[in-house]
Amino acid sequence: MTAPSPHSPAVVDTCVWLAAYNHRDISVQPLVTPRILVVSPLGLDWLDHLLTNRAGEHIAIEAVTRIGALARTGALQIAVVDGKLLDEAEDLMRTYKGHRLGLTDCVNAALAWRLRCPAIS
Repeated sequence: MTAPSPHSPAVVDTCVWLAAYNHRDISVQPLVTPRILVVSPLGLDWLDHLLTNRAGEHIAIEAVTRIGALARTGALQIAVVDGKLLDEAEDLMRTYKGHRLGLTDCVNAALAWRLRCPAIS
């Protein structure tokens, strides 16, 4: 297997961010692999909710600092969730109804498909 190109995007799911805060080295590989990370605003919202309510305000603020630093360097891009992406996410939700896939999961999947990186880190 070859290493990903530094310019190949990786859609980052909330579980990767949480693993970073739980110090699970193997789970945070996407965060240390040289590539552009892409996160949806829905994923950021979910991360904020989980960190604020379970880890505390201090950890949530620390996350904003780290994520902001990644965004300022260009290593992280916050995706735009437009009507077409929501339509694609809705199609996935309907297709896989019963699999307990929520809007955030389906937006991430549609975003990965749109970016031609059909794996979500």
